[in-house]
Formats: sequence, C-alpha cells, structure tokens
Amino acid sequence: VMDIGDLWLNGKQLAVQQDTLDLDRYLRKYLGMMQRSGDMIQPWAAAKEAGIAYPVTLRYKAYVEAVPSKPVYLAMEAMQNLRIRINGKENTVKESAKHWIDRCFRVYQIQDGALQQGENIIELTAEYTSASGLENLYLLGDFGVYFRNGKVTVGKAPKKLRVGNLVRQGFPFYGGKVKYYFDLPAGSGERLKIRLPKMDGSCAIIHYEGQAQMVPWEYRSTYWENKKADRFAVELVLHRRNTFGPLHLFPVRQPYTAPDSFVCTDTQRYSLYPTGLRSLPEVFYAEE
Repeated sequence: VMDIGDLWLNGKQLAVQQDTLDLDRYLRKYLGMMQRSGDMIQPWAAAKEAGIAYPVTLRYKAYVEAVPSKPVYLAMEAMQNLRIRINGKENTVKESAKHWIDRCFRVYQIQDGALQQGENIIELTAEYTSASGLENLYLLGDFGVYFRNGKVTVGKAPKKLRVGNLVRQGFPFYGGKVKYYFDLPAGSGERLKIRLPKMDGSCAIIHYEGQAQMVPWEYRSTYWENKKADRFAVELVLHRRNTFGPLHLFPVRQPYTAPDSFVCTDTQRYSLYPTGLRSLPEVFYAEE
C-alpha cells in the first residue's frame, strides 16, 4: 500500500508526506469544495457536471530492497486524464485489461527496469474536479513487504510460511487467500474431525481427498469419512481490513468503522489486524 504522499496543484506544492485522504481533504478545502463524507451523494449516483478541472500531481515513494523478478502491477482508482511517471521517466507503465477486486480499480503493468533498488518515485498527474477523490495506490505482484527502519519496503517473498501472524511474514497488507498443507497424524477410526482452534481471516475451507468443506465459525470443525489420505489443506480467505484500512487508527481494535475512522493522526505507525492460521489444526479420529 502506498498511502503517504506529496501534493502539488498547478505546479505549487501544497503538502508533504501526508496520508492520501488527508491530502484530499486539504485539497478540497484549498479549492473551496465540499468535503467528502458519509452523508455525501456517492459520485457514481450524483448528477454529472463538468465543473472546473484542476491539474494536480501526487508523488509517492516506493522502497525496494530486492527488485521482483516477476511482473509488478500498479493498481489505483480511475483518475481523469491520468499520466504516470516512475523515477521521472515516461512510458514506464502499460494499462492492463485486468481489474483488481472491483471494476473501479485500474491495473497498470510496470515495465521491466522501471523499478530500481532503493527509493523509487511514482508520480501521478491528473485532473481533479468536485466529483474526484484522491485514493491510495497499490503494488501487486510476487514479492514480500517488510518494515525496514520505519519504511514500507518491497523485498523477496518468503519461500515458506509458518503458522502464525502473516503480517510479520511479509504480508502485512495482503487480503487474498493462503493455503496451508499439513500431514495427517497417525490414527484410526471411520470418522475424521479437523478443527481450527485459532484463525484470523474471513473464512476457511478444508480440502481433503478432492473434497472441500467450509469451516463453520461457531464450531470451527469439519467432519470427514476417513479415506486414509496422508495430507489435508487449509485454505484461509483473508479480510480487506489491512488492505483498505483504516491503516493508522489506534487502538487497533475498534467497535465500528465509519468515515471518521480514516482520519489519520499518526502516519508513522500502521494499525494492522493479525491474519493467518494462528495455531496448528487439531485432528481427531473416531468410530462411526
């Protein structure tokens, strides 16, 4: 996630190293526009009016300790008359036909050689109107993400995951799926029970001998006919909380999330939920 950036309007720098939504609020106040809020008419439902288009520039820093060997993509919400430069160079991205999570997210493939080891500057120039909004950027690809000296840094993806918090294993903002493979312990019985005592995600699916069962949250257990297989897999579907935020709200656990929850007061720390399979599955054998 790239959520801390600099803002220019008509070539004049307005803000430095602020949260993207804070940049949006500052820009709207500067231009005399109404602030976006939970009470506003959503842009897709509002009447389409041309309005004045203001040229804005955003700059984000992406730190890389190991340049990924596989393609890297940049995902962002659509912006009007968008131009992207990486490290001051044009033609460093190519728009893809893919979407990410939602159709509003455009995906751009970053060209080979555009990213370098160390600090990278990703610059967006676009037109901003009263119907616009500044949103975070996302790098997608086969890599890990780590906190190095207070900086969010792209590095090598871990070769193997362990049972435990994925935030600390190179996936702090990841909100997709993870699949764990386990050997079945020795045992006998016609029935097999697999229980997941502790997991952090949206839901889990257990795969056994070509079949799949979703794990009920209340009991966190599934039951199977014992087919004498050697292995089973746990597929954990993570949540989007660490992807879309709030990313800087403390304490981490909140009773609810509202638009004001995204008002940033501390950009030096990230408020992240634990994710992943947090303890080993429990396996029980029983007779019919």
